[in-house]
Amino acid sequence: MLGTPAAPTVVHARMRLEGQTPNGGTAGIRQNLFIFVVQQREDHWLCVSAQNTDIVIGAETHIRDESGKLKPADYRIWRNDAAGI
Repeated sequence: MLGTPAAPTVVHARMRLEGQTPNGGTAGIRQNLFIFVVQQREDHWLCVSAQNTDIVIGAETHIRDESGKLKPADYRIWRNDAAGI
């Protein structure tokens, strides 16, 4: 069982989507992160909140540049550079 009875539980699901067809065309492959808050109710689980966020590869975070503006950045590259890797 996830969590304790009646306590909300957070579920993260990173997904890869393909084959969507917007406006008659075929969209490319994309990644997203679904976040669900679920709660046990007697004999079943109920989703009480959900959020879907697209993941843009190479722009997972923002870093402030010298002029004070935020720029998209890949946090994995920044972390590796900061660690000297």
